[in-house]
Amino acid sequence: MGMLVALSCYCLVVMFTLKRKSSSMAGHMHTITGALQILVVLWAIVQERCFREAPGAEWAVLTFVVYMVNNVTMWPLLKYFRGQEVHRMLFKLAYSFILSFQGILVIAWSLQYEWLYWFVMPFWFYSAKKLFEASDNVVALLPDGALPVPGMQAAARQRVSGIEPDTLTIVYSALNFAGAVFDNMYMAVYTWRGPTGFWGWSLENIEGVNDHLRTGLTKPAFCSLTISVLVFLGTLVHRNIISREVALVLNVVLASAGPWLILYYHKLVDWSEPWQPEIMGNWGSIPYFLQGVTQ
Repeated sequence: MGMLVALSCYCLVVMFTLKRKSSSMAGHMHTITGALQILVVLWAIVQERCFREAPGAEWAVLTFVVYMVNNVTMWPLLKYFRGQEVHRMLFKLAYSFILSFQGILVIAWSLQYEWLYWFVMPFWFYSAKKLFEASDNVVALLPDGALPVPGMQAAARQRVSGIEPDTLTIVYSALNFAGAVFDNMYMAVYTWRGPTGFWGWSLENIEGVNDHLRTGLTKPAFCSLTISVLVFLGTLVHRNIISREVALVLNVVLASAGPWLILYYHKLVDWSEPWQPEIMGNWGSIPYFLQGVTQ
């Protein structure tokens, strides 16, 4: 959290001093929402870590809107990117993660507003998209002939042209792929169980201050910021403001390992809590989306 706050403040300062390559409306909106997403998440970090309180639903709506607008306005700006294709694909992968995290933010708040279940379902697209994009890096890094499907590895290497099989690249590619697999499993469990089944065991069985539920409301936003900050640092690399080596190390520590630490930091707050209480309890015989039909 300390590293995330420090890097976010650094990015916030640089953001307002950096000369932009686009003066379009999309460019202005991307810059404004880039600053806002840092501010709204830093506010949540203070609320959750210092006061042990989750910010309210108004914060959740604002955070969702800010991140969605920031993502939408990024795509027109990619035409100004002149780096290697692998780096362009990493930008796209990062934004797929950030977009899918907004679906997980909605999952968190669906315990209070059950109708949000149906609002989560479209985010399956981004969850699956990041899995395919993360797979490309892993497939491209495998030894020649490791896959039995003809042309699969060549196609992946073409899409991430320029990828280098160095240690840091291998580590963050593996962590990103593992994260994408986990998030799709997370979505699958939620789709089957629904809000009450997904969060119900935590609500009923974790006594006292329920750290898992409280932190669950903010974890997706914290994860979004870790990725967003690294995307911005990536642009600073291509402008020769910071070194590629520093950005790679921060990518592994903050954007690849960081979300895993955030996912399980309720254990650091209270070690007695289960690792993954969302899978505990009664699963039911039919998925949530069919319950109304059968009744």
